[in-house]
Amino acid sequence: MHSVEKKIYLGLLVCLLVSVVGTSFAYFASSTTISGEGGKANMSTADMVGVSFDAGDSAINLQNAMPGLGKEKGFAVTLTPTSNTKTITYAIKLNITENTFVKCDDTNYKADEPNQNLCTKDAEELVYTLMDEEGNTLATGDLLGKTESLTLKKETKTVDVETTFNYKLNVTYKDTNADQNHNANKSFVGSLSVEFAQAD
Repeated sequence: MHSVEKKIYLGLLVCLLVSVVGTSFAYFASSTTISGEGGKANMSTADMVGVSFDAGDSAINLQNAMPGLGKEKGFAVTLTPTSNTKTITYAIKLNITENTFVKCDDTNYKADEPNQNLCTKDAEELVYTLMDEEGNTLATGDLLGKTESLTLKKETKTVDVETTFNYKLNVTYKDTNADQNHNANKSFVGSLSVEFAQAD
């Protein structure tokens, strides 16, 4: 009787361990983030859908820019479907590590100074534009005051064979045709990343 109980307990323990290990592996595989730093990175879900991200050096660096100038970064996302999974959703992210650009507001709007070319309050002076390979705008937005990670766009793609999607990200210091001295000698540094996401 005791040996039967021991076998039952041992069987339950083995089932519990297999369940925990399987769940841990699935969570790790499905929550993998790739950043593209250093060239190329790859990730896959538990059922081995493949996503490869290549931005070369993924950094976007804008230092001491003059109004009207910007930086553009090309990158590619390659999807490899499986026999079971053909539709993949991924998020394109911009991870900001430095952003000293500021808005024109009451602290730098000098209306009391004579002959002053005033800045434009709350103008979008530092903006991003995400484009596909045909040059269509997928997303755009203001970067002033942003200092963390931004999800620029979620993409859901259905592919039957390995397919590469090319993108460009442009970060521009816009010319407002007004005083922009409050953003003289400012800098912006960020990097691109791609990660699995839930569909909207």
